[in-house]
Order: sequence, then structure tokens, then C-alpha cells
Amino acid sequence: MKTFFEGRWTTLPESGDIVYFRPGEYEEGELRTPDVVIPRTAVSKLVAYLDEAGYIKPRLDERLRAEDLKITHRLLDTVQRLVEKV
Repeated sequence: MKTFFEGRWTTLPESGDIVYFRPGEYEEGELRTPDVVIPRTAVSKLVAYLDEAGYIKPRLDERLRAEDLKITHRLLDTVQRLVEKV
């Protein structure tokens, strides 16, 4: 009996390679060969390439950056008050 499986990226535990399995209908229990294999040793180069090519975007939006800035200023104010007491 065939079942539809979503495409997914995963890591092979024995090698650390990153692999991709395409979506499609497959026999349950069938051993599938990955459609894409990225060797563990190439991952850092891939990440650098994706970053330089603009595929990796900063995760913080302006609202979160503003909140982080407020927290940082509060922390600096607290540190400054503690230093003044010494």
C-alpha cells in the first residue's frame, strides 16, 4: 500500500550528512534513497554561500530589535548604578 509522504530535510545519524527526501507516494516500510545529500564537511561552506547570496535573512525584525535595545539600556543603567555605589 502506498502512502503520501511530505518532502523533508533530515540528518543521517551515522554520518552527520544532511539529506533531502522528495515528497511523493511510497510503499510503507520501503527503504528510500535520499534525493539530495550534503556531506557534513560541506555544510559550513553551504551556509556561507547561502548567507553571501542573500538567502539567509536576519531573524530579528525592528520590533524585536527595539525591545532588545530597551533591555540592553536597562541593564546598562543598572550596572552604572551599581558601579556608582561602589
